[in-house]
Amino acid sequence: MVMRAVAQARPERTFHGCHACGKCCNSPPQASLPELFHHERRFLGCLSLQRVRRLRKGDLLEGGLRALGDDARETNELAARLFHATNGVDTHDVFLFTRAFESNAAGDCPARDDDGTCLVHDDRKPTVCRVVPFDAALPNRLQGVVLAARRHQSRDWGSDCLSDRPTTGLRLVTERLRVVDEDALEALDTRRRQLAEERTFWGDEVARLLGPDLLDHPERVARLPENGTFVLSIVPVLSVIAVTSPLCEARVLDYVRAQARLYDAVLGAPSAPRDAEQLRRLARAHRAFGHALESGAFASSHEAGASPRARAVENWLGLR
Repeated sequence: MVMRAVAQARPERTFHGCHACGKCCNSPPQASLPELFHHERRFLGCLSLQRVRRLRKGDLLEGGLRALGDDARETNELAARLFHATNGVDTHDVFLFTRAFESNAAGDCPARDDDGTCLVHDDRKPTVCRVVPFDAALPNRLQGVVLAARRHQSRDWGSDCLSDRPTTGLRLVTERLRVVDEDALEALDTRRRQLAEERTFWGDEVARLLGPDLLDHPERVARLPENGTFVLSIVPVLSVIAVTSPLCEARVLDYVRAQARLYDAVLGAPSAPRDAEQLRRLARAHRAFGHALESGAFASSHEAGASPRARAVENWLGLR
């Protein structure tokens, strides 16, 4: 009876419409490696880790609702596709993802113009931005709950992009436990597919590399943030891609050189970035990796021949 009452209390309908006000562009975006490569002169790429709690029946959801059994099952099935389980930890997974670093004093998105508009809106805008205000890490049956919580957040920002009532300029996007808007469904599916590809092409190998120093130690996993990110150099990701094939190595080297110029520009700007010292540490790791690439240190590690995986990675990066 209690669980049925909770289910009935879930948001009936949510309406959404983006007015391109830029008020949600208040942090650097998560971006896939191909997206970071495309925007190599704008986004400083980094690797981030986040601890993600597994959902259990009865857990509190956003807005004070309780998770039903199907909520937990579908959420954890999705997490198994996108995140990494860790040794000795059965309550949390670890999310490994690439993103843009906070490279300006405001700490907001480097692609946000002074008037709030997006400078890359028509130039391969990161897929994660298309998903906003939905959450691709949660199943479709919970998107109405996500939007109900974010409706209050958007009001705090002074935005009117979400409503629980029909409003001019907004379209119906969720109804009870269903996402009913085709564009939203496509964006969610695209983002989930993108995250699964990231895991396949570099995530699993980077998790293995980080295991001995981090992911194999429950006490260290426990120190990873849930509501923030632990930032590392993107070098482990680049190293996994560089050994794939000569074509991949050449593309990684081009990226490293473009990023080195961007590091110089950002660190030499009159207005210091929000975390200039961390940015300097990332820059040093980046340059050391670039020197190793240029010396040919990775050439002997390329996968033999034109393997199916090498061809798949090259296609993923748009190199073929």
